[in-house]
Amino acid sequence: LKQYLDAGVHVNINTDNPGISMTDMTHELHRAARLTPGGLSLWEILLLLYHGFEHAFSSYEVRSKLIRNAEREINQILQGGIPFQP
Repeated sequence: LKQYLDAGVHVNINTDNPGISMTDMTHELHRAARLTPGGLSLWEILLLLYHGFEHAFSSYEVRSKLIRNAEREINQILQGGIPFQP
């Protein structure tokens, strides 16, 4: 996962069908961090989430709104305005 991120590949984490697989994004991000040698940094986790919004199967307008909201929240987290709880 880190090699892809370091190479600039737009990878993201998905839940596919949470009702069937009994999972959610938090669980899947924790799993990805545990399975990645050295874990994932806060920046890498935020990048994974951002890529998910960027490549969502939605209209351009919906993706744009998701990205704007994600960017706003990412900036708040990075500036210390929102406590980050992995």
